[in-house]
Amino acid sequence: MFVILLAAFFAIQLTTAASAQSAPQFSMTSMCHTEAKNDPCVESEGRALADLRRDWSTFPTSARGHCVQEVSLGGPPSYAELLVCLQMTRWQGSQEPEATGATTKANQTKGQAGQKFIAKAVEGNLAEIQLGQMAQQNGATDGVRQFGQQLVADHTAANQRATAVAGQMGVTPPSEPSKQQKAVYDRMSKLSGDAFDRQFVRHMVDDHKKDVAEYQREAKRRNDPAAGYASETLPTLQKHLQTAQSLIKAATKGK
Repeated sequence: MFVILLAAFFAIQLTTAASAQSAPQFSMTSMCHTEAKNDPCVESEGRALADLRRDWSTFPTSARGHCVQEVSLGGPPSYAELLVCLQMTRWQGSQEPEATGATTKANQTKGQAGQKFIAKAVEGNLAEIQLGQMAQQNGATDGVRQFGQQLVADHTAANQRATAVAGQMGVTPPSEPSKQQKAVYDRMSKLSGDAFDRQFVRHMVDDHKKDVAEYQREAKRRNDPAAGYASETLPTLQKHLQTAQSLIKAATKGK
């Protein structure tokens, strides 16, 4: 009962802070159990606080409200987790126009669309493999670590198929994730334990929703190797989305 009341207290205080024009104030002692300046946790939280103070006004009020509530769940909030949540929300929003625009340009030929899709698919597979490996190392729960293992296995297999299709279409497959995907990896790498689990699963849900929609559009094409790859891989992505959603539900029930 005390834990529930404490979480509710944090949620009320932080929701009020989210509407302010400056970053909220958290207790460094509650986060790091010390205020020693040379403590790694204090140093990390201090850097995150500096970034939040600098960029706070650039984040939408709705995103600030959502993220401060999210980081308050389960105990004292963290500046580092709040920053990652806000950055991830911004990144997800910036991806939407690009995802739809890539497949709706009237002057883009069928072959060019397929080539662009397969190149992006390779980048996506590489990014999911890296995040899956991180989940196995940084995850706090067995569910997240096992999901990370599944991501590595499934996207490694998918990437072998995507690379082969790219060769058939005359496309040189990318050798690394996109810049945006690298940025997500860098942000997630700053988290561990419960904070990592929350942001990782949230990102997996948002990212796989977009992936499923893109693969469904590509699968509707005819006589296109990329469409065949999309159709073959789509069930795996849908399964990943379901797993991520179930992890969120399990975490919610556990609160």
